[in-house]
Amino acid sequence: MSTLRMNNILVQEDSSGLVVGTWPPAPELVILRTRRPNVLITGTHDTAEAAVVALLPYLQPPVHCWNPDASLPTPHDVRTVLIRDVATLSVEQQHALSSWLAQAGPDHAQIVSTTALRLFPLLKQGMFLEELYYRLNTLRLDAPAPMA
Repeated sequence: MSTLRMNNILVQEDSSGLVVGTWPPAPELVILRTRRPNVLITGTHDTAEAAVVALLPYLQPPVHCWNPDASLPTPHDVRTVLIRDVATLSVEQQHALSSWLAQAGPDHAQIVSTTALRLFPLLKQGMFLEELYYRLNTLRLDAPAPMA
């Protein structure tokens, strides 16, 4: 059984291979429901996915998993939008997401995004929009691979 600890997140892989995430209730978790900050989760695909599973009970429903090839939902129809592998978004998709966030205004849906790549170097290379980087990186969770 492997175990991963990130701040207050505890993620374990059980014998059947399922990733089980728990995050013991703590006062600082209230911010996820009350202020709904955007969350950027960095790590391998598996550790980022485990962090998403651990966060799900603390996100406001409905949670919409955005397929970048489809249009974004109406901003007021969802409370949380999950974007996997945000570093792989094309520049056009980044612009669409940035415009969507601007249109949504102050009562926007919370964005939870994952990435296995470091976004800041992509930003410096002009491959990731600066405005979008700062909007998505409000609360960052690093999900390192479990120690062997």
